[in-house]
Amino acid sequence: SSPFLAKRIVAAAEVSRSNRVLEIGPGTGVFTREVLHSMKHDARFAAVEKNADFARHLRGQFPGVEILEGCATGLPAHLRDLNWTGTDCVVSGLPWAAMPSTLQDSLLSAIHEALEPGGVFATFAYFGPHLLRPGRQFRKRLHTIFPDVRKTAVEPRNLPPAFVYVARKAPPANRDNR
Repeated sequence: SSPFLAKRIVAAAEVSRSNRVLEIGPGTGVFTREVLHSMKHDARFAAVEKNADFARHLRGQFPGVEILEGCATGLPAHLRDLNWTGTDCVVSGLPWAAMPSTLQDSLLSAIHEALEPGGVFATFAYFGPHLLRPGRQFRKRLHTIFPDVRKTAVEPRNLPPAFVYVARKAPPANRDNR
């Protein structure tokens, strides 16, 4: 992913307004770097990385960032490890369309559960392949789990061009029904 896509995904996730930011699958840290550049000085940031080699690399590259090693399907346990009740936003560069549907379901459910009411989940898809069956199925899953899903404009400077899905968890229910 390019720095241009990183800027777009971090802006879409509203990282600059968030108190707790979670990244799923940071890989080599392209989005991590932009999150650190964009987040509030007093915000907390953690990343969940399944690949041990990537996790080790990230710890060396970003000292002070809480890198949790493991699968994001275990987000409730990861949040407990962080002493977080939830997160304001989740940023992810995972290859969703390449995953089995059962893993997509597990991960999206875990992300939805981890988000505070009104929280934002931002991930990207490559323009073009998103029209193929796996891309359409992922988009359908997003719409099934999140009540509000939008797409950003395509980032043409990313190769291949990509756009960001922005999914928002329902805001807190209004208890004043007068």
